[in-house]
Order: sequence, then structure tokens, then C-alpha cells
Amino acid sequence: MTTESLKTWQARARLELAVRGIGKEVADAGLDEVTQHCAESGEEPEGAFGSPGEFAETVVAERGPATPDEDHASSALLLVGLMGTVSAGLLWIRTGLMLPVSWAGLCGTVFVMCALVGIPVIRFLRRDGKPRAASWGIGGVALGIVSAAAAFRGLPRHELFPVPAPALMLAGIGLIVWGWSRNGSPRPRRSGQDAGQGSRQESDQWLRDLAGLLEGRHDLVPGRARELTAEAAAHLADTGRAPQEEFGPVEDYALRLAEHESRRPPWWWRERTFLWLRPAVWVILLAINIVEGGVSWWRALTVLVLCGDLYLCTRRSGTRAQRG
Repeated sequence: MTTESLKTWQARARLELAVRGIGKEVADAGLDEVTQHCAESGEEPEGAFGSPGEFAETVVAERGPATPDEDHASSALLLVGLMGTVSAGLLWIRTGLMLPVSWAGLCGTVFVMCALVGIPVIRFLRRDGKPRAASWGIGGVALGIVSAAAAFRGLPRHELFPVPAPALMLAGIGLIVWGWSRNGSPRPRRSGQDAGQGSRQESDQWLRDLAGLLEGRHDLVPGRARELTAEAAAHLADTGRAPQEEFGPVEDYALRLAEHESRRPPWWWRERTFLWLRPAVWVILLAINIVEGGVSWWRALTVLVLCGDLYLCTRRSGTRAQRG
């Protein structure tokens, strides 16, 4: 085995792992195992582990892909921190060191933040196998937008108390640092280590998780997800075995089933729709600001963040097109 051939194989394998959604920590662990095995045995990585694509598929099957929503908490923290920092800076320039806080500004800003943070929460719930909770989340985002508009328009605007602008900026920077440090930390998967012990409650929970993952994460229509879950339940009843023993971890089994199914969710429930949902919210807020004659600094901030979101959405759409 030559060092050059190992490095070339590992570089290709790392690319294959990244395309399949495997995070850096899991990829590093798998490639370290390859390095150790090849050093001890003298085998070529291609002969011991197959092609880089085959190796990546094995890692996905054994350890599961990094969940697409594992960084949503980080995204929410970064978004709120960025908005807080930029807003405080603009208000400091426009108003002065001490910023007046009113019921309209306080409540309206909270509702706007809740609506924007709710969008990644919806995607997280759906990908985590909770499509019903995600449906309620859509209503929550809509309620947040309406409530923000009502607060900015109807609540009193007299000053309640002043807040130092530097304090708000430091709080925003703190959220940015927190979100940045969290980014890339993998979310625990359903390992199923406690399943398979003959517990009826555990089997029922495994089947509920299967139905939710098929419909939510893998975009199967609800009827087909229920059919596949019923088939799995009937098979378990015939064999008398626990689902973890018969099928393995529920996330892996759901992925295997979904690979052979036609995924045709309605357009409003597709990943691309949710990708463009947050920019749409910013457009609505910008329109409200213009119609109501809102303050110019909020309009400028909205345009700034909207442009950033549009840029990110365009890049992610291009990445998906290249992979698909």
C-alpha cells in the first residue's frame, strides 16, 4: 500500500460522505478506521473497503446520515443574534446610546423573531418524524406574522424604559458565538439500544416512529406510510420478534424502505418550498413596513437579511441540483 494511493482514496471517500450528508466527526472516525486497518494489514483501501462510493454507502447504512436538521438550532441562534446585533447598531446610530423600549416595539420584535425561528423548527419536526406537529408549526408561524403586524400597528408606542444599545449588541454577539460553536454538532439518532427487549410499548413506539419518518423525513404520502407501517406490524406479529431485532434501527429501516418508494409530496410540502419560506416571510414584513410607513432602519435591516437569505437559498438550490 502506498501513502499516495491511500490519500487519494480518502479524499474521494470524504467527498462521497459529504454528498450523502455525513458530518465531519463521523467521516473522520470512519476514515481513521480505514487508515488504521490499511497500516496494520498492508491492504489497499480499494481492496479492503471497496470504492469510495461503496464505503460511503456502508457508513450511511451503519451509522446513518447526518440529519439535515441538526444545525437548525444553530441557524436560529445565528439569525436572532445577527438581527439583534445589527438592529442595536443601527438604533445606536439613529437614536443614541440609550434605546427607548415601547410595547409596540417589544412585542412586535418578539413575534417577528418567533415567526422566523419557527421556520427551521417546522423543518426539524418534519425531518424528525413528526409531520403532525410540523403542520401545527405552520399555523404558529402564520400567527406570529399576523401578531407582529398587529403589535407594530396597534400597541402603545410610549417609552416604557431605556436599554443600553451596547448591551443589546453584546447579547446578539453572544448568541452568534453560541450558534457558531454549536454548528456541526450532530444530533443524537434513534439508536434503538433499548428497543428489542420484548416490550410492547417499545414496539408500538418503534412503529409510530417508522410511520412518522416515512411521511416526514422521506416525503412519502401518508397513505403509503401507513401501509408500510401496517406491513411491518403484521410481520412482527407473525414472527413474534421485536422490531429492533427484526429490522434494526428505525431510522435505517425507514431509509431502506424509502429508497424503493415514489416520493411525490404536494408542492407546498416539499423541501424546496420550506427553503424559500423564510425569504417569503421577509418580503411580507417588508411590505407591511412600507404600507404602514415604518421606520427606515427596520426597512434597511429587512432588505439586508432578505438579500442574505436569497443568496443562501440560491446556493443550496444549486447544490441540490448538482447532487440530484
